[in-house]
Amino acid sequence: MPSTGFLTNSEMRYLSGPLISPHLNGWDFPLRLVEHMSVIRWTQVMRGLKDQEERPLASEEEALGYLSCVSLEAPPRS
Repeated sequence: MPSTGFLTNSEMRYLSGPLISPHLNGWDFPLRLVEHMSVIRWTQVMRGLKDQEERPLASEEEALGYLSCVSLEAPPRS
């Protein structure tokens, strides 16, 4: 994995990259999560340094934000 010193290039892109948001019918990523996303992503990168299973994952908050947009568009089927 290419590295820029302490963090890999992939981790650097994750820290500065955009949020994945479906923008369906006006539903957008929850603002209360957007405000904290830089700290949330940094925490996720630190988790990945200790636990290899966490390394390729998005944070739980990002997954929650994405799912909240999608579920408002069309509630999940059971």
